Amino acid sequence: MNRITLVLLLIGVSLISTTYGQANQTSPSGEKTILINRMMEDIRILSSPIYQGRQAGTNGGYQSALFVVQRFRSLGLQPAFRTENPADRRQWLQQASLIAPYLLKPSFLELFPIGIPTILNSLIATPGNHFLPILDSPSIHITAPIVFVGYGIVDPARGVDDYEDIDVNNRIVLFLRGKPPFYPQWITHKEKALIAKEKGAAGFLTVTGPLLSRYETRRGLGQAPLAMYSADPQNRPIPGAWISGSFADQFLQSMDTSLETLQHAVNEGKGSTHGPLPLAAHLRWNSQTAPGLLTNVLGIIPGSDPMLQHQAIVIGAHRDHFGEQAGFAVSRCR
Repeated sequence: MNRITLVLLLIGVSLISTTYGQANQTSPSGEKTILINRMMEDIRILSSPIYQGRQAGTNGGYQSALFVVQRFRSLGLQPAFRTENPADRRQWLQQASLIAPYLLKPSFLELFPIGIPTILNSLIATPGNHFLPILDSPSIHITAPIVFVGYGIVDPARGVDDYEDIDVNNRIVLFLRGKPPFYPQWITHKEKALIAKEKGAAGFLTVTGPLLSRYETRRGLGQAPLAMYSADPQNRPIPGAWISGSFADQFLQSMDTSLETLQHAVNEGKGSTHGPLPLAAHLRWNSQTAPGLLTNVLGIIPGSDPMLQHQAIVIGAHRDHFGEQAGFAVSRCR
C-alpha cells in the first residue's frame, strides 16, 4: 500500500481513524479494518462549537488545524511541508495571509406589498430558516422595490438577456438559482451577482425554485437557503441574501401567483414575467473584515519502493467552513 508516497493535504479534513499500521491489518474475512466510530468522533469534534465553525482566518479555523496535526501525528504520518530554508525541519502547516469577512448579529429581512391589496401586510424572515445573507455581503440598511429578473443571466449571443428593457437601478433584484433547461452554458452565482452589480442594483435576493434540475435533484438540494460566498476577496459584491422558496411563496401566492408559475414561464423562454413585482424588501445587517491566516495541514506516509517512493499520490479534503456568521451559520451548515 505504501510503495508510493501518500500525501494527505488537509485544506479540509479526511481523517483515517486508525494508525497506519492498523490500517494494514485485515480481518479474518480479508477485509481492511476501518474504525468508523473513530472517524465519526473526529467529525463530531471538528463540527462542535469549540472550533467556531472553522472559518478560514479565524482562531477557530487555526485550532481545528492543530487538532488535525495531533490526529495525523497519532496515526503515524509525518509533516510534509518544506520551508524555504532546507536546514529547517519539515512542518505540518502551510499558511498564507487573507482577509476574513464576518456578518454581525442581528440580520434582518422583511418583505411587504406595494401598490396592491393583499391579505398580508408584511413578512419578517427568520435568519437561518427563511434567509441567509451572502456571507461576504457588505453592510446594508435599505428599503427598495423588488424586480424579478428570471435566472439573472445576460448572454445576448445565446439569446438570453434577463435584464433586457428592465430598470433595476437602486432596486433589489430577485433571481432564481441555476439556469433554465434550454441554456447550454454553466453560470455561477458569483457571475450573477456581478451582473446585478453592473446593472446598478442596490442588492439581490436569490431563491431555488421548486422545479429542480437533474443536477439539483441528484445533489439533494431543496429550497432552503444555503450559506455561500458571492465574490473574490478583491471584488466586494453588492449585498445579497438567499431566501427560502416557501418564504417567497407566502407573498407570491397572496398575489395569485407562485414561484413555480414564475419559474415555469422562464423555463419556457417567456420573458413576460420579468420586471417589477408589487413587493419591496427591507434588508439590514452589518459586516466587517479582519486580517487572518489561511492554514493548510500537510502530512505524508513515505513510500518504501526504491523506484516509486519519489512519486506521490495526493489526497485532499476541506477542513474549513463558514464560521459563526450572524449567529446562525454554524448550526445551519455543520
